Amino acid sequence: MKNIFIEYPKCSICQKAKKWLEHNNIEFIDRNIIEETPTAEELTEWIKQSNQEIKMVQYKWFKI
Repeated sequence: MKNIFIEYPKCSICQKAKKWLEHNNIEFIDRNIIEETPTAEELTEWIKQSNQEIKMVQYKWFKI
């Protein structure tokens, strides 16, 4: 199974990461996050596969 690389093409960090993958001959499926947003099912599956604890974070808006 190939890795899925989800990117925002205009993001410079995404561009660098993609070049690194290509330079290191790592096969991947390229997905533009704007055109092909991950589904709830995909996210749920990836969370299960990660074996990581999921923490809920509360955000507060501050006036500057």
